[in-house]
Amino acid sequence: MTPKSKKHHYVPQYLLRHFAVLQGGNPYVWVLDKRDGRVRRSSIREVAHENAYNAILNHKGEPLSFEPLLAKIDDIGARIIAEINRTGRIPLAGQDRVWLSYVMASQLLRAPRVRSDDHELLQRLIQRAGPDARFEGDEQRIGDITAEDIKASCLVGLQEEVPSIAKLLQRLQWFLSQGPTSAPFLISDSPIAFSNMFPRPGRGTLGLKVPGIEVHFPISPRYVLHLICPELTKAALVTLPNRHEFVQGLREGTSTSMQAENVTFTNSLQVIEAHRWVFGRSRADLDLALDMLRTSPELANGLTNFADGGAASSAAT
Repeated sequence: MTPKSKKHHYVPQYLLRHFAVLQGGNPYVWVLDKRDGRVRRSSIREVAHENAYNAILNHKGEPLSFEPLLAKIDDIGARIIAEINRTGRIPLAGQDRVWLSYVMASQLLRAPRVRSDDHELLQRLIQRAGPDARFEGDEQRIGDITAEDIKASCLVGLQEEVPSIAKLLQRLQWFLSQGPTSAPFLISDSPIAFSNMFPRPGRGTLGLKVPGIEVHFPISPRYVLHLICPELTKAALVTLPNRHEFVQGLREGTSTSMQAENVTFTNSLQVIEAHRWVFGRSRADLDLALDMLRTSPELANGLTNFADGGAASSAAT
């Protein structure tokens, strides 16, 4: 495999296009940089990418690109997500359901936050064990591990781990949640967000096998894919006032309505999980993110997953 393009998107353009407004035939989104709080309007071609983000050099020094593999997943994801946004229904079974789980798994693992977390973990290991320590069976000192080594590990890990994470996603209950027109969804450079309302004192709560886990994946300002554990589904079907919508959603794949305050919560997860960039259809859509940065300035540098046992880095636990 050889790279065809230097500009590799970690959030695919087909997904950003659903959050964009056309001007002069080109799709534009509003972009917030968490690091400095600046907001600008940009073409989707010019955001959520890095040069050679999905390319490495093999042991012979030859370029090796994972773009063709991700492009195949993106082509399938573009078709399925466009259909969901058009019809307001999610696939209940079959190949499209399976492929959509692969789309979510690959999006989770290709996010820049994953590489950032791996770098943070390495720095912590160096502080504890010293730069001369080695991983078992590895001759390389941990102090000699480079950013390119981390990048290569993440890309190989993406290829190896997507199927297992996709299977865990398939075991959850899937819903398509629709927000009110007055409360559009945001998306970030880490679109797959996790939450859990079930307490686990002293233990992480964001693994895909953990009771109470919820997965949030915005696919347009109108819709978010909402995956929840079976235990939480049972509770929702008993306690929620719109439980009839949940039953219909489970049986038919139709959307369930979401209140504005729940949209705010979902959007806040995008802001928190974002490594650096948050995207919205309009500038006003980013007001929540700007307010969160004002009241919680520590969000500007992004958060690691270590405080809670990990989301992307320990999704399979």
